[in-house]
Amino acid sequence: MILEDDPQDSLAKAMRGLALTPESLSQRSHLSLADIELALAGQAPLELIKSVAAALQLNTTAFDRLAHPYPVPELPDAVKCFTSEFGHQGVNAFLIQLADKAILVDTGTSASEIAKFMRDHKLELQNIFITHQHHDHIGGLKDLPHVNIQFPEHLNVGETIPLDDDHSLEILDVTGHETSGQLVIARAYRLLGFEKDICIVGDSLFAGSMGGTRKNEFYQMAVKSLNDMLETLPAETILCPGHGPLTTVFAERERNPFYRAKAVLF
Repeated sequence: MILEDDPQDSLAKAMRGLALTPESLSQRSHLSLADIELALAGQAPLELIKSVAAALQLNTTAFDRLAHPYPVPELPDAVKCFTSEFGHQGVNAFLIQLADKAILVDTGTSASEIAKFMRDHKLELQNIFITHQHHDHIGGLKDLPHVNIQFPEHLNVGETIPLDDDHSLEILDVTGHETSGQLVIARAYRLLGFEKDICIVGDSLFAGSMGGTRKNEFYQMAVKSLNDMLETLPAETILCPGHGPLTTVFAERERNPFYRAKAVLF
């Protein structure tokens, strides 16, 4: 299974979030500049990667487990993942079926496949919930006209929205991602009443990583959002990221370098 980020990507994200350069990281640690650059290039042995991770205050034991096969959970039949083209792994959108109706979380860069699926299955799309307003997550809105759109800026954290008599959606705050140095309001959506506990998390978390930031204040928020989510949701919860494969809370507690990481330099 291919993850959205390699270990060196997590190192680079932490370094940017801490406002460090390879040179300044070398000055703050016992590591040589050559070793740091080797790790960032993905050419270092595991022990050197862990040494750089420790200097960046990441969870070093997660890197041991990232070397092993990653468990991939299965969604219930009522929840379907659609991946549209973006970057090397694409971008995910999630359709939740409720009898002859449906809701959608994010659209990807194109929602033409989603629109076709709904026509083929005679589904009425009631609402589109957006995790955050990056173009790769809302680009498909053009393919789904005349649908009620719920933008994250207008949703109250902690609110539970009924979907039908048996299912609901809980709003979680996962703000911390950014665009060009500007903070982006973000929400995750926990699905309640389904046969499995599911949370659609946008770019707040990837399998073994998370979305990137370039300002330390936003990095602190992003790391806190990820940790709050992993500490409060049940271990068996399926996490549906905006990019890359599905994962679970349990797997991320074991394998995510940003879990229990420190986002402020000491």
